[in-house]
Amino acid sequence: MITRVPVAPANDAGLFAGLHPQLAAWFRGRFGSFSPAQRNTLPEILHGRSTLLSSPTGSGKTLAAFLGVFDYLAKARDRGELPQGIVGVYVSPLRALAYDVQKNLNAPLAELGWDFIRVGLRSGDTSAKERAAQKRRPPHILVTTPESLTLLLSQLSWVPAFKAARFLILDELHALAENKRGALLMVAAERLEDIIAGPRDQEMRPSLVRIGLSATVSPLETVAEFLVGPGRQCGIVEVVQRKMAHIEVFSPLRKNPYPPAGYTGTRVLRELGDVLRTKRTTLIFTNTRSGAETIGVRLKELLPDLAAQIEVHHASLDRTVRLDVEDRLKRGELRAVVCSTSLEMASTSVPSIWW
Repeated sequence: MITRVPVAPANDAGLFAGLHPQLAAWFRGRFGSFSPAQRNTLPEILHGRSTLLSSPTGSGKTLAAFLGVFDYLAKARDRGELPQGIVGVYVSPLRALAYDVQKNLNAPLAELGWDFIRVGLRSGDTSAKERAAQKRRPPHILVTTPESLTLLLSQLSWVPAFKAARFLILDELHALAENKRGALLMVAAERLEDIIAGPRDQEMRPSLVRIGLSATVSPLETVAEFLVGPGRQCGIVEVVQRKMAHIEVFSPLRKNPYPPAGYTGTRVLRELGDVLRTKRTTLIFTNTRSGAETIGVRLKELLPDLAAQIEVHHASLDRTVRLDVEDRLKRGELRAVVCSTSLEMASTSVPSIWW
């Protein structure tokens, strides 16, 4: 059954009381109060109810989901029942986003001093050595992609690690709900349900708490049913926060767009160079990886004084190169990154141009 969760009043006292004391103290000292997205979603997660959260970027969606996982693990540790397998599975449609989430998870855990919670990243970039270490000692929180999760669940040797699974967090759900990757992920979710349930003649364990996160997904009722599957319960939390946006269209067309000789792209690159000089950070998206390489080289030639601050990012680059570009982008050290769709989730935080 799909239901709408009523908007909660701005009263955080009861919510802080429901969290593990150390987690509550850390959050209060770090943030002061809960955002509307966290205030309305966290009680659902703490009570073990699947939830679809729709709220704008920057509203604290991801932290809302992981606060529930942290709370569950901390309370299990206090009871002396900390599982040794995977408790929370976080699925991202992009490897770049998964890497970012892993780093952002380790930061609060370090501040809390909770080294008993292990976080692991599993994607196509994960080395053989890391994969072997994860199999020997599974993380409590697994950050992964739909394809990697499917591969893990197909290996019998990994099944014991998933028996303790309790939470399945699906980020950027709008990027998965409309395509074959989403269908693949939902099959994996049902496989995970079967693993945690165990043999049918035994007492059934609670089903997964599925948490869907998105800023742009619609229609919410349909996507909520997609998230949990037919016949299961899911609450919908919709938080609307209006933000000012400034949108401009950069077009190569002119009154006479086709010159008698020469290539219009040369003029467009010069105009793009003028844009880069006036912006702090710009993402330039291309249709192909080869297009990203070509435009990146030409911009470096056109802007030699900014060449060291212009980089290229796409899925065919070596992992170390991609991670270095992502880290430099987040630190504000780059003026421009020319990319394919590999950085599309980052476009909400910096000015961007679609090529």
